[in-house]
Amino acid sequence: MDRNDSRNFFQMVENHRSDLRQWLSWVDDVTCVEDIAKRYIHCSTSKSEGKSLRFFILHQEVIIGMLAAKRIDWELNLAELSYSLDPNFRGRGIITQACKKIISYFESSFGIVNFEIRTAIGNQASERIAENLGFDFIKIQERAEKLHGDWVDHKIYANKRQ
Repeated sequence: MDRNDSRNFFQMVENHRSDLRQWLSWVDDVTCVEDIAKRYIHCSTSKSEGKSLRFFILHQEVIIGMLAAKRIDWELNLAELSYSLDPNFRGRGIITQACKKIISYFESSFGIVNFEIRTAIGNQASERIAENLGFDFIKIQERAEKLHGDWVDHKIYANKRQ
């Protein structure tokens, strides 16, 4: 990620802050371009430790979102998928297609075949993505995340194959 990428991603967040913060706890921590750069350093450390990989989603060479495989468990061949997308591009299947590509990449490159998506209760768009990917609803995890001071429960979806 270079300075221009940081600026572009920050601008996307800034333009859609109220919408993105509904489901993304980190949005409130991003108040300037430097916050994006610091966040990327943390993500890079996690990448170098083999815990996550993050990818930008581009449209006409402009960043419109991010897709991550995080909490990678190499022994269980498991990764959690998470994503954010510019609201102007939602409803077009972009995240579903990006998830299919990252799943294929992880299967062929690393042998990771089990994936989870965790959605806050009420995040119907993310639930639809998991369902469109053929993931099964597994369980509800209570008090899974603190979102803007309140605990929220998560629905956990998985495609577990092995």
